[in-house]
Amino acid sequence: MSEQIVEESRFLLYCFLSGIVITMVYDVFRIFRRVFRHGNFWIALEDIFFWTGAGIFLFYMLYKTNNGIIRWFLIAGVALGMLVYKYSIGEYIVEIMSTILKNILDMVCRCL
Repeated sequence: MSEQIVEESRFLLYCFLSGIVITMVYDVFRIFRRVFRHGNFWIALEDIFFWTGAGIFLFYMLYKTNNGIIRWFLIAGVALGMLVYKYSIGEYIVEIMSTILKNILDMVCRCL
């Protein structure tokens, strides 16, 4: 294979993994929301911070790996990574972790 094809494939893999990382970080917010219920204002504020951070992360990744050139498969790779994670193990992780943290919080509150 040519060196350029190998580089493009590597870049697609970085995009795919970036999509997984972004969705995993968002799942932390989802777990936090399930354990500590709060209003729409705070949820919107969290989303603004998250998506700003995700945009900065993607821009940095794009700048470092592809000299800032936007390619169509950047978006496809990130979206595919997000979807694969979310629909494979993402929902299970959110459910399990939020249940564990709720139980721990309940035990701590009962002890106090």
